[in-house]
Amino acid sequence: MTGSLYTEPAIAGKTLQVLKEALPTVKRVAALWNPSFTLPAYYAAMEEAAKEAGITLVSVESRVPTEFDPALGLLASIRPEALFVDGLAVPRQDHRVRLIEFAARRRLPVVYTGKPWVIAGGLSVESNR
Repeated sequence: MTGSLYTEPAIAGKTLQVLKEALPTVKRVAALWNPSFTLPAYYAAMEEAAKEAGITLVSVESRVPTEFDPALGLLASIRPEALFVDGLAVPRQDHRVRLIEFAARRRLPVVYTGKPWVIAGGLSVESNR
């Protein structure tokens, strides 16, 4: 997907639809997000889209760098089948690299938002940032 504004609530549903098309059997998706910056309407739209798609959406919050390691621990314990990452939940480049490596070790499909993820080695849902 190119040219999208990922903070627009309508994109949340589309993101989960694309994920469901790519992984038709996915039932449990974790959303790593930062409620201090992400629009509440965006996450609410993700929850609604998840319900409609038959997906259990698990919230994993990370607001500041000190919450990143606990968030990784929670992700490891809940064992999602896929992951949506709000770039604002992962504040530093070294955290991005660690998350990409974390997902790769677990063979976890991930939807990233933005060019910094591509630079760090992940794939992105959009390419013009």
